[in-house]
Amino acid sequence: MSIVNYEHKSINDKIIEWSTIDKQLKILNEQQKLLRSKKNQLNNDICQYMKKTNNNKININNNTLKIIERKEYSPLTFQYIESSLEKICNKQEVIKQIITTLKENRTIKVYDDIRHV
Repeated sequence: MSIVNYEHKSINDKIIEWSTIDKQLKILNEQQKLLRSKKNQLNNDICQYMKKTNNNKININNNTLKIIERKEYSPLTFQYIESSLEKICNKQEVIKQIITTLKENRTIKVYDDIRHV
């Protein structure tokens, strides 16, 4: 579809297209969640097997699976920052001022969006 034709679409056509795409994205998102969950379960099963058999590599169909150690850091939250600051500084008013300043000076991006209600 060319840009010229797209600009001439009626608002009803655009709304229908938007709604269709939104529904498709929701379906894909659910499928993605299911696949991630299934993959995680399989990952756990395979890792357990590999550890149990003391085998850190498995070759399958020209592919090699290997157990690696991966670190996953918790999110950098205001609660975490505050508790960390309490370990460094014992002045509660200073900590509260720092947290307030961080919260109030964050960059905020505002944009229009459409939602189903």
